[in-house]
Amino acid sequence: MEAQGITFRDELERMAAGWSDAFNRFGVWQTLRSLGDEVEARRLREEIAPPRGRVLETFKWVSPERVKVVILGQDPYPRPGDACGLSFSVFPGRRLPGSLRNIFCELGVEYGRSPRENGDLSGWAQQGVLLLNSVLTVRVGVAGSHVGLGWERVTEAALLAVNELASHCVFMLWGRVAQRAAACIDASKHCILQAAHPSPLSANRGFLGCGHFKIANDYLQRYGQEGINWFAGDV
Repeated sequence: MEAQGITFRDELERMAAGWSDAFNRFGVWQTLRSLGDEVEARRLREEIAPPRGRVLETFKWVSPERVKVVILGQDPYPRPGDACGLSFSVFPGRRLPGSLRNIFCELGVEYGRSPRENGDLSGWAQQGVLLLNSVLTVRVGVAGSHVGLGWERVTEAALLAVNELASHCVFMLWGRVAQRAAACIDASKHCILQAAHPSPLSANRGFLGCGHFKIANDYLQRYGQEGINWFAGDV
């Protein structure tokens, strides 16, 4: 799953148009480069997820002004082989983590369909969904191990860029960590949806039954945008 020969600097070059300008504008471009160097140094002594070539994956699919939906996660899955650089998503063929199972259960209820089985959410990213984690890397097996490393500044800048450049975007903020990002979003310009985190530990406290996926599409269509096919890429 690791992209052989792909460096972090290569990933910077492969971001969709607009992100490098946005990170420069919000003063985190050098922070981003330094974080890449730090992560590469740490890879020499510990296993880090997501693998090389996937750390900035979410920024490759859609430019900030074209984002329709932001789904904000916390940090990548710590289980070996899961984290693919898109929040809540896993590589094709992987067993679904509990949070993703609950997301698919909610989707199935909202649309009266069987839950998705394919945990690869790149089909959402292709349609303009920014699947963003607050922290972009983690030491494998140790959840939260890179909190405070500096990624939070980068992801805050990403949210500010979408807030400023996108038109009528939906921000899905699940859980207390994600909900702190509401301070970066102009609620008069965008739709902010908040609920409990889909983790099995909290999903029954307001995530299941939240209706966010249909609400998001209704909002997008109200402002002349095409809704998201949440079942795109399912097997």
